[in-house]
Amino acid sequence: MDVSLTERQLEVLRLKANRHTNAEIAEQLVISITTVKWHVRQIYNQLGTNTRAEMVAVARQSGLLDKKLRQKKHSTRALPVPLSPFVGREQELNHVRNLLSNPQNRMVTLIGPGGIGKTRLALQAAKSLEDHFAEGLCWVGFSALDKPELVFSTLDEFIAERIITALDLSSQGSQDLVFFLESYLRGREILIILDGFELVSSGAPFISSLITKTTACKFLITSRERLNQPGEVLVHVQGLMQTITTGQKSSTSDAVKLFLQEASRVSDDEIQSVERLPVIQRICARLEGLPLAITLAAEWVRLLPVEEIEHELDRGLEFLDAGSVSLRSVFDRSWNYLPDHQRASFARLAVFQSGFSREAAEQVAGADLFTLSSLFDKSLVQKTDEGRYTLHDLLRQYAAERLDARGEREMVRDAHCAYYASLAANQKVSVYRGDHSQILVDLDNLRAAWRWAVTHRRLEDLHRCWQSIFWFYNLRAKYRESMAALKLILDTFDATHLEGLQGLLYGKALAGYGRNLALLEGTDRGAPFVMQGVEINRRMDGGEDLAWQLILSVYSGMVRNDSQTWEQYCRESLNIFEHLDHKYGIAFAAANLGDYCRIFGRYSEARQHIARAMAVSRSINDKEGIAFAIRNLARLDLHLGDFESARRNFQEEAALWEKLSLPRVRCEALRFMAAAYFAAGNFDHANELLQEGLAEFEQLGDERNALKNLLMLGEFKLHVGQLQEVLELLQDARLILERRQDSVEQARWWQLFGRVSQLQDDPETALLAFCRALGVHSKIDEATLVELLIDFALFYLHQSDLETALRLLGYVQSRPGLPALVMRDRIDPLHIKLAAEMDQETFISLLEEGASLDQQAWIDQLLEECV
Repeated sequence: MDVSLTERQLEVLRLKANRHTNAEIAEQLVISITTVKWHVRQIYNQLGTNTRAEMVAVARQSGLLDKKLRQKKHSTRALPVPLSPFVGREQELNHVRNLLSNPQNRMVTLIGPGGIGKTRLALQAAKSLEDHFAEGLCWVGFSALDKPELVFSTLDEFIAERIITALDLSSQGSQDLVFFLESYLRGREILIILDGFELVSSGAPFISSLITKTTACKFLITSRERLNQPGEVLVHVQGLMQTITTGQKSSTSDAVKLFLQEASRVSDDEIQSVERLPVIQRICARLEGLPLAITLAAEWVRLLPVEEIEHELDRGLEFLDAGSVSLRSVFDRSWNYLPDHQRASFARLAVFQSGFSREAAEQVAGADLFTLSSLFDKSLVQKTDEGRYTLHDLLRQYAAERLDARGEREMVRDAHCAYYASLAANQKVSVYRGDHSQILVDLDNLRAAWRWAVTHRRLEDLHRCWQSIFWFYNLRAKYRESMAALKLILDTFDATHLEGLQGLLYGKALAGYGRNLALLEGTDRGAPFVMQGVEINRRMDGGEDLAWQLILSVYSGMVRNDSQTWEQYCRESLNIFEHLDHKYGIAFAAANLGDYCRIFGRYSEARQHIARAMAVSRSINDKEGIAFAIRNLARLDLHLGDFESARRNFQEEAALWEKLSLPRVRCEALRFMAAAYFAAGNFDHANELLQEGLAEFEQLGDERNALKNLLMLGEFKLHVGQLQEVLELLQDARLILERRQDSVEQARWWQLFGRVSQLQDDPETALLAFCRALGVHSKIDEATLVELLIDFALFYLHQSDLETALRLLGYVQSRPGLPALVMRDRIDPLHIKLAAEMDQETFISLLEEGASLDQQAWIDQLLEECV
């Protein structure tokens, strides 16, 4: 049987086989009951079954339940590639493997001092256990970061983001990162390796919390200190075995094997002789089997015989309390042999986070290719398979101390900040076009540069990199990190002295913070911040920055309840972009202005603006701009009743987003396409598209769009009389609305609930629901308000108050730009019913009377009657 189930469908199948109810599955997978039902239907179709029992029987027979969840493995792209073969530690390796194979052990911590080999042991143990975890391994490194560089509002969010990134999840949407990670890991068999966790050890309770909220994932942690968490199993990592004695003979120890292996990389001399082995054994014993120290000592074979290396160690060792060799003395030895210019470069390399490019090393640290090559030859710098460079964490700390001793930290951090601000600025066009590769590879350096720029008032650097960083966060749906980075500005800058560039940056931060807040928690929460930020930047003559804030306020729905402000923002932004000859901005503003004209019935003007947006986007090969223009053209077709053209255009838009690997906006296109199918009478396909989009939005954690899909699904189900399903959709939607403050969606929820109540012959509840929706009239858009007035007209018709119904119809029909679908399905049938109930003269008189009243008069009258 040829069966292709998604990872999520396999999860649902497994839970169904274990007799979980739809509600229990929804709670465990953090999705709506509606989506659970949809997945079950997809499974039925794939397996050719009609009942749960049949589904489970066929799944068992075909081996689907034995597959567990092997759809997505994380090992190959997440684990670092060792630079040399693993040496020794057979007993420790077996011990760690046995611990992780025990179902009772969910958190195993390898502890020991720096350089002892914890990371290498963890990597080897993890690779050997890959087949034991259905979804493989995930490596998360913390050791290459400076703790002060965290740009996140909480440590838990920082740790969650690092794990999510390592898992290569496409987006976090509007979901809380911690909640998103908990949801994703629930039930998954995966080994997560957290390397260098002492940097964030206060986040250990978060890892314990993850373990309690999941059932199958495990954590292998390396740290210089124990985490003191319930269930933590400790493995104390010691130095490599230094001698092996059998009778009167000594054989080669693990420590000596490592020394010989590393020495062979830098020298062709034959050092593995009977005479030299005892010297090497003494060196390894002196270094107490510390792998990093042995590696550094072996590097000197290229210049010194082993006897002189031993002599140098004897002359210069500093001892710790227990007689252990000081690793600092080994580093000092390497440092002392460096020329002055190499010392300076090596110390300056300490400012980099998670690696750096050759160009960055030269620009920031003055390390040219020859210097890097020399540092690499001395094992002070490592090179990755991707052609980037890194420092071992201990060497990086040592270099940072040397940098401080030279009194150069501020100077080098300024250079680091300026370099990455310029790098981000140069990526602006690439980011617009959806190419985020350079930003992603240097994201930790960019975060560090951002914090330094804010805390040290490097305003030009902030201004230069703003657009790239802002658009990167927006297009990758990293809303919470964006908010945290912007809040750093709001908390640092003095809001009472907003002048010049600092005032402009503050206004941008305020508007950006509000927009992210709106996406996460609802328009009502974010809009005040956005409006305040826009006004600050208007006073500051913000130019391009002001234009983007204006048009993004429109695009995000911030001003759609105020038609005058809506059009003003569109035209003002377009004028600014035209003055700057900013092609991307012109296209985006023209497309949004076209959408405004569509809503208010100026169809010829709408088509002109959309055509201009399309032409400009094509001229600069802006695929995202082309997709947005196609969307607005399709919405115009849908509005005017050309449903087939709308469907084709939405389909083309969705295909473009899929090529650009942007699933969130692709699913938005699917929602619009569903409306076109629905308008054409293809209800089944419309429902399928909405369900598919809903499942994807929930997977992405995008509650804002998931809510829109649920409510549209409810409207479609209501149209075909499936009232019970509509009530279930409303229940799913209400759970999201409890976490969001969004008046438009709340109004739509009450509106849909009122329609159901009316069909259930419950007029009191219906009227109350419609009144609740109308109560937020000042915050809802024109289209929602018109639909709501139609609902009131239908309510009064059912209550035999024909005159009020007819007056309302007269007002609605007088509104410009009514969509063809609304005319066909709601207004025309209402018109026919009312015309049949009274004489033509009275009919026309009441229509005219209703049309003569203004909008606020109708709202006041309806709300008064509700009371």
